[in-house]
Amino acid sequence: DTSAENDDMVQLKSAVMPASAAPKTRVRVRLPAPAPNDVPVVITNPDGRLRFPADTTKALTLPKSGDWVEFEVSGEQPSAAKDDAVIEVHQDTADGADLGRQTMTVFSFESQLRLIRGGDYVLGTINGNYALAADPAPAVKYEADATLKPAGLDCSAPPLRDIRIGFVQEGLGERSLTFDKPSNLVCQPGDLGKKVKVAASQSQRFVHQNYVRDADNAAYLPLYSQEEQALAVPLGCPEGKTAWEVDMPTLSAFPTADLSIPGGTVTYSFKSMAINDAFRIWSVSFDTAAFTVVPLRESEWYLKADSSNATGSQGVTMLPGDRAPTRAPLTSGPLFNDPASFTKSSIPQGEVELVCH
Repeated sequence: DTSAENDDMVQLKSAVMPASAAPKTRVRVRLPAPAPNDVPVVITNPDGRLRFPADTTKALTLPKSGDWVEFEVSGEQPSAAKDDAVIEVHQDTADGADLGRQTMTVFSFESQLRLIRGGDYVLGTINGNYALAADPAPAVKYEADATLKPAGLDCSAPPLRDIRIGFVQEGLGERSLTFDKPSNLVCQPGDLGKKVKVAASQSQRFVHQNYVRDADNAAYLPLYSQEEQALAVPLGCPEGKTAWEVDMPTLSAFPTADLSIPGGTVTYSFKSMAINDAFRIWSVSFDTAAFTVVPLRESEWYLKADSSNATGSQGVTMLPGDRAPTRAPLTSGPLFNDPASFTKSSIPQGEVELVCH
């Protein structure tokens, strides 16, 4: 909607997102000179590369004063060359007299998403607590390339100047902590010396049954990360580069845990922990001005590790390659790393007798 010609472009929509979420560019039109009456017009796009923003035509009335009238366009099909999408203005109907035309470009990205496996998962310690983590770190590395198409576009003009390539991720799965060897039973003062049967071991489960949003920091949403390396200028633009980021899900536990029972608490010792997670990740274009994402490529990776498993390597497995997005990423809901978002349960096993202290 400016007089400049270098910003006459719109990004290609995603096939997995609704038309309402497609990137849009504002366009304006007016009569070349004041007229005796307002003029009804129909905006068309004969090459089929554009929508208005979901319809194939747009009916407007141009005021006789010559004032501008704004409308929006979205990208339906990618441009093969710069300025090969044409907006036509017809009087009264789509077949009416041709009052003018303007060329545009529907830009897109030729992209690839790569996942690179990191170290095996082992049980170690962090600050005196047990931790199940990748050694060496990280567990997985993400890389995304996205080359701007077609050639010849001005990357300093909006909306391209605000576009960065990044990542969106979701996760689901189960974490578990198991404690055994109950050693100390603290009861109410009136129950001192009383014998009480308690569980010989306790397992705590934390479950996400469905995919939820995952971010390295909640402030990074809607992306997984907004660190410098994870937000890249598209290839084909000056300073274009590959976006990358790493991930290392880690589960930790105190050496001992005081667990509540009716009338008291029992001290247990750490026995084992396990992770059984699944993640879906997208490479995306991210408009830093509009704060919107368009998914480009998609992949999945999985993490299954158990500290009690002493044989074989444990770590990330992943799909053999990337694919076109099969659905749009979530835009709302709980976060994977928020403890409050897990469904929690405790599973007692066995029974022993302790004396209240």
